[in-house]
Amino acid sequence: MLAPSSNCSLASQRLTPEGFAQLQAILQDFVATLPQGFYWDSRSLHAQQRAQVGDCAIAIAVGFQLLLLGRTSAEYNQAQSLSDPHHVSVQFGADSIQHYCQSVGLPVDYQPVLDQLSDLSLDPALVSQFSNLLITAIAADHMLPAPQYPAVSVCQPLEQALHWQEEQDRLISQVSAQIRLSLDLSEILTTTIREIRQLLNADRTIIYQFKPECLDDGLDQTWPLYIPCQSYITYEDRRNDALLSVLDPAVQPGLLITTEEWQRFQRGETVLIDTVSFYQERLPEQYAFYERVQVRSVCKIPILVQGRIWGLLVAHQCHQDHRWQPRERDILQHLAEHLSIAIYQAQLYSQLQDQTQTLENRVLERTQELIDALALAQAANAAKGEFLATMSHELRTPLTCVIGMSSTLLRWAFGPLTERQREYIKAIHDSGEHLLELINDILDLSQIEAGKAALQVRPFSLSRLATQTLNTLQEKARLGDIHLLLDLQLNNRIDVFRADPKRLRQILINLLSNAVKFTEPQGMVSLRVWREGDRAVFQVSDTGIGIPESEQSHLFQKFQQLDTSIRRQYGGTGLGLALTKQLVELHGGHIQVESSVGQGSTFTVWIPEQSVPALIEAEPSLSHLPPGHVLLLENDEEAATVVCEMLTAAGLKVIWLVDGSTALDQLDLLQPIVILMAWPAPDETCVLLLQYLREHQADPHPPLVLFLGETPVDPALTEQVAAVLPKPLDPQLLLTTLQSLCATSLKEGDRPSP
Repeated sequence: MLAPSSNCSLASQRLTPEGFAQLQAILQDFVATLPQGFYWDSRSLHAQQRAQVGDCAIAIAVGFQLLLLGRTSAEYNQAQSLSDPHHVSVQFGADSIQHYCQSVGLPVDYQPVLDQLSDLSLDPALVSQFSNLLITAIAADHMLPAPQYPAVSVCQPLEQALHWQEEQDRLISQVSAQIRLSLDLSEILTTTIREIRQLLNADRTIIYQFKPECLDDGLDQTWPLYIPCQSYITYEDRRNDALLSVLDPAVQPGLLITTEEWQRFQRGETVLIDTVSFYQERLPEQYAFYERVQVRSVCKIPILVQGRIWGLLVAHQCHQDHRWQPRERDILQHLAEHLSIAIYQAQLYSQLQDQTQTLENRVLERTQELIDALALAQAANAAKGEFLATMSHELRTPLTCVIGMSSTLLRWAFGPLTERQREYIKAIHDSGEHLLELINDILDLSQIEAGKAALQVRPFSLSRLATQTLNTLQEKARLGDIHLLLDLQLNNRIDVFRADPKRLRQILINLLSNAVKFTEPQGMVSLRVWREGDRAVFQVSDTGIGIPESEQSHLFQKFQQLDTSIRRQYGGTGLGLALTKQLVELHGGHIQVESSVGQGSTFTVWIPEQSVPALIEAEPSLSHLPPGHVLLLENDEEAATVVCEMLTAAGLKVIWLVDGSTALDQLDLLQPIVILMAWPAPDETCVLLLQYLREHQADPHPPLVLFLGETPVDPALTEQVAAVLPKPLDPQLLLTTLQSLCATSLKEGDRPSP
């Protein structure tokens, strides 16, 4: 193999002028396929210039620089005919080109091409490839007259040796190219035995590939060694079909190898048998096999891979005894070495393919596991959403009864209540309110995580929001002997802020409730509010028990709280701060905590001002409600009873109907000022009732419609609805909503009492 940077030449050969011209054409076509290829030959010169410099060709490309020389200027001046064969030589490397051009003054400007090539080294693959083309062209020059040898000549053996050397180089180059071009072991072995048979002019060539388990499990050490055909793979090439094939197990059921042969194979030595009669006495079974398959001479070469016997390369001469020459042995050993390299490369490639396939299978399996896990997670999330939606209805409906009836009893008792009874009713009401807060926290957190929560942005007063929120906790703080402090660092110019006041109130309630809960008696909780540009800052500080630094990273996770003793002492579900963080981030803000054990904690919230303004809704006054009928459509008896009791105690006349068809038939007779309808609707006739009301909006006094429950999805229904009150119903919210809506749509006396 040539070194990449070497300059070299091939031995000169005799070619006819036509053969040399054909070689120039082959070189020109070869260079045309290479990057940055440059070609020039002396055929472009006129006859006088050509006689002065001789016949030549120059090829320059990346990894390939070649000088092709034919008839010289001296030969042009000789008396012999120009049609006679002349010597041809090939020189590789840029140095050879430059030296020749300078010595003969060749009129070609090749220097710019060399300057463009940053690397003038030779590519061994290109050199080998063109050498094969060169040898083929020389062999195809049939016009070269046969040399005339005297009766006794020393030139004929030299010519035969040269021819053998050329064939050997061609075969080695072809096998080497096959190794480079293919990693398919079967293809490599099939090509090799075919080329070897043609080179040796043998009748049959065989490669026996031993199976790994045959060698790994150990061979039967009885001699002669017998290897059954199941323990190896056979590749064969025959001169013609008249010869028996050893691929047939009936022809060759196994291999017989003598002790001496196996030991020589292990050392990598070749076994040459000029006549198989050698086995007649030593190994009669082997001799009988050779007689059956017409073998007269045999050559056996071991193929060693990584120092271990991999197989055997065998050549048969079947028509006459053959005296194996040293050069035949050498080329076979040389090819066996190349085969060893090819086999090892193929084994590595096969292992790489197996590892790649294994990795791909593992990736596919892992991907499928992730897909399955994702599907399970999505199914679990869907089940969670369905569960929460179901529980929302199932929990809020009984809470409507608990909170509504207890609130009604506390406001308008239908008889005298003892102090103990009032305390019990108050406990029922407070417990219901607390349970409602927990349910709302869970549902709010679920909606935010599902991306379904939306902000109801409108302008409001920061100072008013902070004051009202703090007042809400005054009673709780008074019972715990805790002092509440409000520090408003605001003025009228920066007091108005745009955000979702309901969500901000929820954030402050959660933070202040925690502060009060974890602060000891005679402690202090403060709320500070100020503005930083377009951000509102809320800071809740306490003098409570504090939070260890190791626990602070878990504060805003769901269902996380301090250690078990704290949970037992203070209670709680661990949802408050998780929901608070989600609500802060829903506004695009962030929350920060600073705490020291035994000294207290400080939570600071930054909320950016939102870009969607809205008008402040006027809050209704708690004046008396206008007289008139209120029509209630509800198929749940307990919920309907609560609403009827609340409105009746407030002085309103309530008519309760179970279905919408009855209401539609008696609408003109009843003349209700308000229709309270449970949503989702009790039945389909309620939708017909809404459609009827929409078609008669031009009437002087159409009734107002309030939904109790969920907001309708249909936009047409939403336009028809004056308000939506969520369940469980807040009695105060129901009454103030009725007061507000009725005050703007009806004036007392506009509609006569039925």
